[in-house]
Amino acid sequence: MSAGKVPTAHAQLIDLFLQQIGPISPALRQLLANQDNGDMCLLAATIESDPVLSMRLLAVANSAFYGLASRVSSITRACVIVGVEGVRQLALALMVADIARTPQQSGSATQQLWKHVLATAIVARLLARHLRQGHPEEAFTSALLHDLGKFVWLHVHQDRYHEMLKQARDQRTAMAVVERQSEGIDHAQLGGILAEQMGLPSTICQTIARHHQIDNNSDALTITVDIANTAAKLAGYPGVGGVSLDTNLADKMERLGVTAMELSEIIAKVPEQVDQLDHKLSYDPQAAKAEPLTSKCVTVNTKDSRLQLFIKLAVATLGYCVGSENKNNQSNIEICCSGSAQESASKEAIVIPDTLVENIDHHGNDVAELHNWLKDVLSHSCNDRQ
Repeated sequence: MSAGKVPTAHAQLIDLFLQQIGPISPALRQLLANQDNGDMCLLAATIESDPVLSMRLLAVANSAFYGLASRVSSITRACVIVGVEGVRQLALALMVADIARTPQQSGSATQQLWKHVLATAIVARLLARHLRQGHPEEAFTSALLHDLGKFVWLHVHQDRYHEMLKQARDQRTAMAVVERQSEGIDHAQLGGILAEQMGLPSTICQTIARHHQIDNNSDALTITVDIANTAAKLAGYPGVGGVSLDTNLADKMERLGVTAMELSEIIAKVPEQVDQLDHKLSYDPQAAKAEPLTSKCVTVNTKDSRLQLFIKLAVATLGYCVGSENKNNQSNIEICCSGSAQESASKEAIVIPDTLVENIDHHGNDVAELHNWLKDVLSHSCNDRQ
């Protein structure tokens, strides 16, 4: 069932859902509409047009989930390090997190579903990386959105959907079967239609729509999402459909080329990564604005203009950012761990050792030592204050 042949009742259901979750950020819409555009500068400019989206993306990119060697303090650098598709993946994850956390959806069912799709996405990403098949980012996105149709029902017809859930449990029938019998469409098909309307690539839309219809023609991406769906349940994240035994799991694993031991090792990593990513995806920039900014920045004092230029360049390459210049004291260089700081905020002052300054000649032959010193000092100062 394609978006162009959607029965009126199902189209109205999707419309109601979109009305309830509110308008999608224009920046996010543009990201989705330019899936084939790999221009990092254009992507960064699009994201930076939405300050809230920018702050949340940086918070997730700097989480332990990505394990980056240095902090990322700009969207452009995030695009370089995480990748264009990785940044799009994060933007979609933030959107789904917001859907799960709207005021109407504060109940446990939606939170259970959110943890399930997040766990499924993590397994799919790990599977794709381990097997080196396809793109891990595409697997993550497809898995994250595989139960999008369930979010629609929980938003628009929550009571009715809970009745279907009870019916599936009582009859020991797959949820998708009960959905089709009751509504003429299952959550996978409904999610696929919504994904099309959101402008997602056809491969992802088809994977969402067919993740419960594995056959001999199914591609590796769809099989990956289906296995990840089961693995997430085994990891302790059942969602809202219950844990049903997949009698064909062994055959699907064989087709994909993953062993029981390998899948077990992946499942063991899921709880920690779910906690890490869930915490960062729930980051609230408005709440963060109210936090003291004294722990976000340090200052380096030097009157040597040559050193000032080098320090500013070194700070940028290390993934931090230079704050606004202090007109009252131009010898101070403000270095921010993330974002920017208010001029009135107090800052920790760090002093460049005299021995380092003395060893740097006018040709900059010994700047590597100063670069390494800055790296160690900033890493210690910022990591201790996050």
